[in-house]
Amino acid sequence: MASGPLTRILEGQALLKGMATAPPPAPSKSETSSGPPPEHPVIQEFQASGDRMRETAKWLAAIFGAIAGVLIAGTQLSSMGSLPVGPRLYAAIGGASLALVGILVVIWFLLDIMLPSQIALDEINDARRSDKRSDKKKKDLARFLESNTSVLAPYSSLDALLDTYTKDLNARQKALDKYYSCLSEKRDEDDEEVKKREVAAKGATTRASQSDRKVGYVAKLLSAEQQRRRFGTGQKVAALLGASVVALGIGVFAWAANPGEDDSADGPELAGATLSEAGLTGADFANANLAGAKLNDANLVGADLSGADLSDADLSGADLRGADLDDVTWSNTTCPDATNSDSHKSTCEGFVGETNTGR
Repeated sequence: MASGPLTRILEGQALLKGMATAPPPAPSKSETSSGPPPEHPVIQEFQASGDRMRETAKWLAAIFGAIAGVLIAGTQLSSMGSLPVGPRLYAAIGGASLALVGILVVIWFLLDIMLPSQIALDEINDARRSDKRSDKKKKDLARFLESNTSVLAPYSSLDALLDTYTKDLNARQKALDKYYSCLSEKRDEDDEEVKKREVAAKGATTRASQSDRKVGYVAKLLSAEQQRRRFGTGQKVAALLGASVVALGIGVFAWAANPGEDDSADGPELAGATLSEAGLTGADFANANLAGAKLNDANLVGADLSGADLSDADLSGADLRGADLDDVTWSNTTCPDATNSDSHKSTCEGFVGETNTGR
C-alpha cells in the first residue's frame, strides 16, 4: 500500500533530525558509475596490508611479553640473591633492567602499529598551511596526496574536494528541507510543485552521495598510507635496535647471574685450623676461610692469600714476605708483629714485625 502524504511528512521529519549522523542513501546503479566506490581494489589492498602489519605486530608483542615474563618469573632471578655484592651483581641488575626497558619500548612501539588508523581530511588540509612541528606527519600525508594527483581526480586539490563536499551536503539539506516543506503544505504527492521539489532533492542527494564516496575513498587511502608509514624504514631500524638492546640485556644478565665454577668457587675451608710453624711457602689460600686459624710462626713466603678471611686469625711471628694480600679480610687479626689489625685501620700490611726477618 502506498504511503500517504502525512506518512511521507513524518518520514521526512525523522530524516531531517538524523541527517547529521545518518549515512547517505544507498547509491543507484547510475551513481556507482562515477567516482571510485569505497571497496575499490586499491583500498582493499592497502587495508589487507595494514591488517597483515597489525597481525605481525600482535604476535611480536606477544613474543616480547613472553620473554619479559620468563625474565621476571624465571629461575635465573633467584640466583641473583646468591651473588656477592660486586661487579657481577651490578651487571646482573643492569642487564635485567636493560632487557625489561627494551621490551617495554618495543611493545609500546608495536602497540602503535596495532592501533587502527584514523584520518580527518580537514586536519590534513589544515596541516598543509600550518607551521607547527607537531603537524609533520599530517603534512607528509598532505604531500602524499599532492604527489598522487590521480587520487583526487577529478578534483584539482584537497581544498576543492572538501569545498565541493561541503556545498553538496548543504545543497542536499536545503533541497530536502524544501521538498518536505512543500509536501507538508500541499499534502499531495502528485502535485507538480511537490514532484519538482522531489526531483531536485533526489538530484542533490545523488551529488552528495558521490562526494561522500569520494571523500571516503581519499580518507581510507590516507589511513592505509598512515598505517604503512608507522612501520617505515626508521621504525624498522628502531625496532631492530630495541630488539638488540633486549638481547644484549638478557645476555649480560644470564652471564652475570650464572657464574662459572672458577668465578664462584670458594677457597679452602680452614676456619679454626691449627697451622702453627707450618711450612706453607707458595701455598694457595686464595679466597680461603682462615677465620680463627692459628698461623703463628708459619712460613707463608710467596703464599696466595688474596681474598682470604683472616678474621680472629693468629699470625704472630708468621713470615709473609712476597705473600699476595689483596682483598684480605682483617678483623681482630693478630699481625706478625703481635699487634692487632683493628688498632691500625683493620690491616696487617706493613706490620710484619721483626720476628720473621732473616728466616
